This record gives sequence, C-alpha cells and structure tokens, in this order.
Amino acid sequence: MPKENEEPLVKIPEFDERKFLFDEKERAKSIVVIFIIGAIIGSISGYLQLIGYWYLSLILILVVLLFSEYILKGLGVQVSKKTSHRILLVGEFLLTWLVFWILVLNPPLNHVSGPEIANLQIASNGVWTSLAEKSGVYDVPIGSISLRVYMYAYSGVVYYKVMAYEAGSTPAVIPSHLNNNYVYFNLTDLNYDSTYYVQVYGSTVVNGSNLTSQVSYTLYAT
Repeated sequence: MPKENEEPLVKIPEFDERKFLFDEKERAKSIVVIFIIGAIIGSISGYLQLIGYWYLSLILILVVLLFSEYILKGLGVQVSKKTSHRILLVGEFLLTWLVFWILVLNPPLNHVSGPEIANLQIASNGVWTSLAEKSGVYDVPIGSISLRVYMYAYSGVVYYKVMAYEAGSTPAVIPSHLNNNYVYFNLTDLNYDSTYYVQVYGSTVVNGSNLTSQVSYTLYAT
C-alpha cells in the first residue's frame, strides 16, 4: 500500500481549456482552407484538361501536395504535427479536388461535344432577325439573302464550312466566315417556290479528340 508522501505512479496532466479551444479552432480553420484550395485546384485542373493540357493539371496537383505545408503556413494556418490529422487533410484535399474536377468536366458546366450550332438569322434592313419556321421549313425571300448561324465551342472552333444547294441539285461548299461566334454566308439567285438546303458543319478539339457537329436547314423561297 503506497505511503502518503509517495508520488502517484501516473501523473495526469491538467486539462488546458485555452489550448484545447485554440487547437480546435485551428483544426476547423485548416479544414475550411483545404476545402477552398481543393475546389480551386480541382476547377483549374478540369479547365486545363478541357483545353488539352492534362499534364499541367497533373503537375499542378503534385506541386500543391509537395508544398502544401508551406502554402498553409503562408495562409496563416497551423499545421498539425499528428500524422492522423495530416492524412485526413490530404484525403480531404484529394476528395475535394476530385469532386470539382468532375464537375468542370461534365454537364451542366461543360458539354463534351461538337460546337453548338443554332439560331439561323437573316439580315433585313441592317438588322439580324430570326427566320420564321414552320414544320422544320424556313421561309426566305427570293433573290439574294445574307444569313448567319450561331456557332460556339468551349475549346474554340477549329474548322467550319457551309454547304448549300437547291432541291435536285448537287451540294456545294459556299463561302463563309466566322466572326464573334457567328458563321456568315450568302445565298444568291433564289427562285420563287423553290426549296433549298443548307448544311452547317463545325468541329472542335477536346482532349486531343476531334468533335464535329452538323445542322441542316430547309429553306423555302417565296
């Protein structure tokens, strides 16, 4: 039986409430900062992959992981010395990075497809207006007309062309030009009560793959 003047075998440290609250505050701060960094790096990585620089996104995440401790200290966050806490923070970063990387690469933020082609318009008295359409047929005046169609690709349009021909004739490529996300072209010598077909092609490159879109319009000259 221990004597009264003997020291206890196990000395229980006193609970430091101030230190405990400080540590919890720093831990919560590090979680928030890691989430923000992961979201930013994940979004940038997704964008880099969209424009074909996937290797830069890989280098970026490796650099952030290697210098994460210095980055956190630079942001005024105390890095825990406990291995378990460090592993949790790395896991949080990777998970957040992955989530935002996936979000950037997929709809609704991104459509991995060919260029968007839409909104056929005609020039009338210096103003561009949408053509009247009924059952997939657009009414146009006879003679010569100027048309344009909206064309947009997130990674940029790398190729486009317009083909036009009268019903019963051979399709032919006609002059066109792309400006401010619109492809402009002219149709000439449109005959009354005749049907014409216009085919608009556009392509873009995403992650090294060539993606093409095509839209066909049926015009009726009246």
